[in-house]
Amino acid sequence: MYPSRQLPYSGVFVKAQYKLLTELAEPGEHFDIFFMRQVISSRVGSYFKYILAYLRFIPVLFRRYDVLHVHFYGILAPAAILYRFFHPRTKLLLTLHGGDVNDDLPEHGLKNRLYRKWIKKFDRILPVGHSLHEPLLRKLGARPDFTLCAGVDKRIFFTKNHPVKEIDFLVVGSFLPVKGLDVLIDAFPHLKNKQARFCFVGNGPLEKEVRQLQKNYNVELAGNKTQDELRELYWKSKFLLFPSRGDAFGLVVTEAIFCGTPAIVWAHGGAQYQIRNGHNGFIFEDHTPLGIAQQLNTCMDLTDEAYDEIASYTARTNAEFSLQNVCNTFLNMYRKLCSEELRGMEYTTNS
Repeated sequence: MYPSRQLPYSGVFVKAQYKLLTELAEPGEHFDIFFMRQVISSRVGSYFKYILAYLRFIPVLFRRYDVLHVHFYGILAPAAILYRFFHPRTKLLLTLHGGDVNDDLPEHGLKNRLYRKWIKKFDRILPVGHSLHEPLLRKLGARPDFTLCAGVDKRIFFTKNHPVKEIDFLVVGSFLPVKGLDVLIDAFPHLKNKQARFCFVGNGPLEKEVRQLQKNYNVELAGNKTQDELRELYWKSKFLLFPSRGDAFGLVVTEAIFCGTPAIVWAHGGAQYQIRNGHNGFIFEDHTPLGIAQQLNTCMDLTDEAYDEIASYTARTNAEFSLQNVCNTFLNMYRKLCSEELRGMEYTTNS
């Protein structure tokens, strides 16, 4: 998956990882990337774009790679397995991003059986968040080798001295029920402060419902934003509100934290692992309209001194989730796999 004109930020983390890996590569190390741009299409259009992707993949079969790293366990994953048929010594890595396990994979049936069989071909299985461990075992009978998020670029997301807070709660992401937008919309009547300032970034099927809020509440719809524009909004916001039900990690949470903006997240989503409750954000248990509203009311009641203390601590956390740390971990993993392969070849030759 890769950004497109239609979806300019879909899979942007893959692009960011590739760019940084090429910068970090030592002499003799080389990276290539094969991708399919993410676009919304009909069922027939989807068949066509996957067929075209496999046709474009044919020349790759004639190139020799030591490591092939697949992002997202979808229809393109068998291409990696096909590649190893021609290059048995190549190591295969698979990063699971959440939707590929939680949303796209059924519990039973032919697709499940195929995916259970295919995943055994990978040398390393890397979910982006701890919340994927249980469905990975339950649906695919597999265990993770390492948990590693996609990474947030600290060169893009960083703090600003004395930012002016013009927004109380910033909401970033697609306007979908899985993002918790339906429950959040129903939470507005339970807010104590009807003038609390909200800003929604993104678009999606629930946009009409979000716009309806503007009639009675202080709600701004900002549309889609570039990463630089998003950084400006983080600086202007007191809190990032992330009530998602389905994200395995939720990169926007650490983006906000790198900008010094505490986050409010659900206790049972993947984002909870990024939050130290009461220190760099808040974790709420009750994922109902009243439960969300009560958490927002509590945050609105914080004194300026209490908020400043939390915001100051926030900016010093989550360094382990930076893009730089993630790419260095990947590089070490690739190099170790290549070293193991070289040792195996030496053993075969000597014996």
